[in-house]
Amino acid sequence: MKTCPGCKETKALSEFTRRSARCKPCRAAWIAEWRRVHPEETRQMAKRYREAHREQIRATYLRHREMHQATRRRHEYGLTAEQYAQLTAQQEGVCAICRRRAQLLVDHDHESGVVRGLLCLHCNSGLGQFRDNPQLLQTALAYLLGLNAPSKVSTRKRPPKEPATIDQAIAAATSNRPTPAAPA
Repeated sequence: MKTCPGCKETKALSEFTRRSARCKPCRAAWIAEWRRVHPEETRQMAKRYREAHREQIRATYLRHREMHQATRRRHEYGLTAEQYAQLTAQQEGVCAICRRRAQLLVDHDHESGVVRGLLCLHCNSGLGQFRDNPQLLQTALAYLLGLNAPSKVSTRKRPPKEPATIDQAIAAATSNRPTPAAPA
């Protein structure tokens, strides 16, 4: 048994750390208060620790990265590791839009929270930039294909041949898309 100088209570030795006379709750409160009063020293200490233990921190991060990602997917999207693996298998391990192999992120409807599929960073960011608005995406597609460009200034002698409708433009753009390789 030992008496804590912070709370003045007598407690079992298991309630104390080896390096402190204070009990664990009192020590935690004392440290939190010290950090609040000394923010600059706290930042400097953390920086020195990160610099001195860079390799250990990196190794720990890499060791636990998949676990953290799985936890985040479960909390943010309600996806279990098995459901994520099933989605990945259904999409053959490629982005649902560009069909490239990359780290796949969960794409979801921001209104309902429903998971739509898995996308690469570029495609997921692109949808986000268009605020998940299909009309904006359609307008952007028409613009890219030159169907609703305000005025064209060409530096070429001969402008490229343009499709007459969005459907023809989409068909022309997707006809040259490579098909994904079969998973090994």
